[in-house]
Amino acid sequence: MLMNLIMLALPCVAYTYENIALHKNAWQLRPYRLYMWSASNAVDGFKTNFSAFGGQCTISANNQYEAVWRVDLGAVLGIHHITIYYRTGNHPWGPDNGFTTRFLGFSVYISNTTDKEDGVLCFKDDTFTRYTIPAVITLNCTHHGRYVIYYNNRTSSSIPPDYSIYAHNELCEFEVYGCPSPSYYGEDCSQSCPDQCLDSRCHIETGNCFGCKVGYQGPTCDQPCQKNTYGYGCSMVCGLCVNGEQCYHVNGTCHNGCEAGIYGSHCQMECPQGFYGRNCSNKCSEKCFIYKDCNIKTGVCFGGCAVGWKPPLCNEECDDGTFGTNCSNYCGHCHQGQSCDVESGACPNGCDSGYKGIHCNESCAHSFYGPNCRLRCSNTCINRTCDAEKGSCDMVQNEIGHKNTYNVTFQEITVIIVNKIFVSIHPN
Repeated sequence: MLMNLIMLALPCVAYTYENIALHKNAWQLRPYRLYMWSASNAVDGFKTNFSAFGGQCTISANNQYEAVWRVDLGAVLGIHHITIYYRTGNHPWGPDNGFTTRFLGFSVYISNTTDKEDGVLCFKDDTFTRYTIPAVITLNCTHHGRYVIYYNNRTSSSIPPDYSIYAHNELCEFEVYGCPSPSYYGEDCSQSCPDQCLDSRCHIETGNCFGCKVGYQGPTCDQPCQKNTYGYGCSMVCGLCVNGEQCYHVNGTCHNGCEAGIYGSHCQMECPQGFYGRNCSNKCSEKCFIYKDCNIKTGVCFGGCAVGWKPPLCNEECDDGTFGTNCSNYCGHCHQGQSCDVESGACPNGCDSGYKGIHCNESCAHSFYGPNCRLRCSNTCINRTCDAEKGSCDMVQNEIGHKNTYNVTFQEITVIIVNKIFVSIHPN
C-alpha cells in the first residue's frame, strides 16, 4: 500500500536537509469550522493518521472555489525540496478514493511576502488525473523565500472532468526541506555562500549565487565587472576615464580622473562652454576669435585667434616680427629693427632708413632716401637717383659734365664743390 501512496519528483537520493517548516506559524484561508483542523496541523510533525478525526490534518471549509494555506519560515531561507502528505481518510489511495479529485490542480509558490503573486511558482499540477496523482509527493523547489504557499482553485470555466467541484486544502503534513541559515548550502548546510552573493543567498546544491552584489558577475559572483561596465549585473556603462581605463566596478567612478574634455564623478559630461582639458580644469582663451570658444580636449580655438594673438591656443601675443590674424603677417622695416604693433602692424617709431608707409614695407620713391624717405637725393646724382638707405649716388656729374661712376655721398660732393670754388678764387 505504501508504494501506492508515495511518488517522488526527485531522484532517490538520501538528503540531510532539515525540515525548516516544522512547528513554524501556518495560516489558511477559510478554515473548517472546528478548531481541531487548524492550519498548524500540517507542520506539527505527525503523519501517522490521514483521516479527518486523527487530529493531524488541516481541512478548509466546504463549498469554496479557492483554497489557500501557507507556512511562515520566519526568515528568507534556502529551500531544496518540499514533501506534501495529502488526506487519504486512511483508505487505499487511487481513483476510487474521493480525496484524489480534491488534490488535483494544486500549486506551490515560494514568496518573500504573504502574496503568492510576489513569489515564484514552484509547481503547478496540470498533468495528473485521479489515476496518477500520488497521496505523497516530493517537489524540487531549489529557491529562497520566507513563505511557502499551497494554492488550489476551481474558478475556471473549463475544469477537467476528474477535478472536484470545489477547492480544498486537506494537508496532513507539509514539509519544507532546506538550510536553517540563508547563507549556507550543501547537503549538510555547512558551506558558506560566496561572499559576493546578493543578500548572501546561493543555490542550496551548487552554491551559485541567485544574484550578485553591486559590481560583480559570474555564477559565484567572484568576477568584478569588466569591459567598461559597472553596477548591478554589470549593466551600467563606464564614462570616459583617462587613457580608456576601466572605471571602478562598483560605483563607476574613475580612479585617475576623466579623459580630456570630460568631467563629473562618472566622467560622463562634456566640459561646459569656455573650459577644456583634463577634468575641464583649463579655461579657453579670451583671445579666441569666438570669445572663449575652444576644443574641449585640446583648447584649440575654433575659428582661430583674435588679431594679434598666436595660434593654436591664442594665449600668447604674436612673436616679434609678426602681426595680424593668427600672426600670419610679417612686420615691415621698423626703425632700428623694432617690432611692429601686433594688431595693426604699424611701426611705433617710424620706418628704418629707406622705407616708408604704415607698415614700413614700401621702398622709398625715386629721388628720396633716409628714415621714412623724408630726404631728397642730391642734384649732382645722375637723374637724382641715390641709395634709398644712405643717400649715396651711384653716378655723379663732374665739372665738365662727364659721368663718373663713383659711388660718392652727398657730403663728398659738397666737399668737392667747395674745393673747386676755393681754387678758382685763389688760383695761386
